[in-house]
Amino acid sequence: MHNLEHGYGIFWYNCAELNEGDCTTLKSDIQSVMNDFNSNKLIAFPWPSLDISVAMTSWGRLQRFETFDPESAAAFINTNRYRAPEPNAR
Repeated sequence: MHNLEHGYGIFWYNCAELNEGDCTTLKSDIQSVMNDFNSNKLIAFPWPSLDISVAMTSWGRLQRFETFDPESAAAFINTNRYRAPEPNAR
C-alpha cells in the first residue's frame, strides 16, 4: 500500500492455474514490460489468492487481465504511474 501512495504500479500474479511453462512465460512477459520502463516504480508480486492470472494496481486503479497483454500493461503504466498522493517520494 505504501508503494502505491508513492506512485508505483504493481503487477500481481497467480500461477496456480497455469502449468510451469505458462507461469515462466507470464513472469518473463511481466519482467519484459517492467524492463521497458527501467523497472522505475514498478513491482511484481505473487498473490496466490488472486482469481485470475494477473492484475495491475496503482493508487485507486485496477486493471485485470484474463490474458496478459503487454501493450495494455504499458498503457496502464503510462496512464497511472505517479498518479498518487506522494508521487515524488522514493
